Amino acid sequence: MAEDLTHEALLRLLRGQQRGQPLTRAYLHRVCQSVLYDHLRQCAREFYKDAAHKSGAQRRELDITPCFAALLRWIVRLWTPPHKCLALALDATTLKQRFTVLRISVLYQHRAIPVAWKVIPANQLGSWQPYWEALLYQLRCQSS
Repeated sequence: MAEDLTHEALLRLLRGQQRGQPLTRAYLHRVCQSVLYDHLRQCAREFYKDAAHKSGAQRRELDITPCFAALLRWIVRLWTPPHKCLALALDATTLKQRFTVLRISVLYQHRAIPVAWKVIPANQLGSWQPYWEALLYQLRCQSS
């Protein structure tokens, strides 16, 4: 990765030299910041994609669904309110017409603590019910 970033920075510096840009410390700093920013932006862009749709070789996909029940168990273990009732909220949030996040959260002291979620394309046709049922099933089966 460092070699790729260095290579990109050098290419941008050479392009600047070809355009007559003087090589100053400030210009070098701007180019390095720009290269790092572009790299971080690309990483963030690819974060929600599955492995097949990420750029580069040897990209991986991380299945976090087994962590959902452990997260819920951890919250329940720390649960200390006088009543033993646990309230769950189901929420769907669409982000920039790109994808929708279906989220199950534990409600505690006017806050929602996410314990399970599913990201789907925003324009996907059909019902969300199978996704909700799968998330609730995972929480129920793995946390008991």
